[in-house]
Amino acid sequence: MRYFPYYILLFLCIGSIQANAQIIYFNDTNSDIYRFDVGTCTATMVFAGHAFNDMAVGPDTTIYELFGQTYWKTDLVTNTTVQLANHPSALATAVEFGGNGLIYVMGQSLWTVNPISGALTTIGPLPANWNSIGDLVYQNGLYYGAVFVNSAPKLALINITNPAASTIITDLPKPFIAGASAYDPTCPKQYWFSGTLPPNNVYEYDVNANTWTPICPGFNFFVGGAGSPTNYTFPFTCGCITNAGTVTNGSTNFCLPAAATVPYNNNATLEANDLLQYVLYSNASNPAGSILVQSNTATIPFNPATMQTNVTYYLATVAGNALNGNVNLSDPCLDFSNAAQAIWKPAPTVALTAANPNLCEGSCKTVNVSFTGTPPFNLTYNTPAASNLTQTFGSNTGTLQICAPIGTNMGSFNVASTMLMDANCTCQ
Repeated sequence: MRYFPYYILLFLCIGSIQANAQIIYFNDTNSDIYRFDVGTCTATMVFAGHAFNDMAVGPDTTIYELFGQTYWKTDLVTNTTVQLANHPSALATAVEFGGNGLIYVMGQSLWTVNPISGALTTIGPLPANWNSIGDLVYQNGLYYGAVFVNSAPKLALINITNPAASTIITDLPKPFIAGASAYDPTCPKQYWFSGTLPPNNVYEYDVNANTWTPICPGFNFFVGGAGSPTNYTFPFTCGCITNAGTVTNGSTNFCLPAAATVPYNNNATLEANDLLQYVLYSNASNPAGSILVQSNTATIPFNPATMQTNVTYYLATVAGNALNGNVNLSDPCLDFSNAAQAIWKPAPTVALTAANPNLCEGSCKTVNVSFTGTPPFNLTYNTPAASNLTQTFGSNTGTLQICAPIGTNMGSFNVASTMLMDANCTCQ
């Protein structure tokens, strides 16, 4: 029997520890158990234990330790340590207290150990060419294992019903021999310790983003195992998953009355409660504060009450929490895509005038032409004598020569424009 009077006080205060610190537990290769604050990167020895291969934190202030093939159980309320079991046939490196109340043990196979009787139950082997590097981590109903696959270190999702059906999630930055988890409904994290000689980094794994971040440089312990209580949580800042995707860059002129279309690339990443919308805004430096249109469709019409021609606007997508049918612009994870530029141009116009509108058979008349729009202009027009005549004008004014051939009947001689193009738009 071993006594740990100082540890009892610390463990009974775990509620306040969770509220004010970022605590997980690990054992070093001297079998000492430490409390580790991942926020401050400080380790405090809790008690001298038995763990070498690994350790696990169970419910009711119970620590489970593995040294070789011997399992130890420490009840921190009654101050007692007992040998739970010895299983020479189970060559294990990983121990984890599962969500169903059993202890899971992993080597080349997966077993369970009954936390009351110590009885060993074989579940089955891992896939061919897989070997456990070190630890098994339970998080949110799933079991993550550090394994070698053909000698390459991998993070795997361990199938506790059929271990041979376990699957690889990602590469490990290093061979990790110890890990613990911190549950959060938005961004669960895991903390893994390297199997190389110190000093090392601790690595934070973001489960949702599938990314590794080295933390705590100079960590100076050779860790054998680590653990945290089932669905344990502590305060940490979640990175935002919400991503509004991208739109195709460029500047496009839209000729009235045509609507603009947001050139979205269909590549947003959304959380379960997110909404993606299409926006038009006026200030590139302040998208959220200058939105003129926020829509569920990519088509955005020109609104003369809020928009002007020949002004640059910005087309983009926005993503964030849904609120009353729109993206909540106060969402801390609000995200805008890049923007495409949109400029509405007025349709060009043409006016034809003549000082004396009378035209005699067999003669020509100079007609004055004036345009609105941006030169050059290309005018297509018809007369009673010819169709689809074209003429290009380099400025906003010019002239046409209109002729009535011999044999033209008396009466109206109408000159009608059928198509007009300026530098930006075509009008028919």
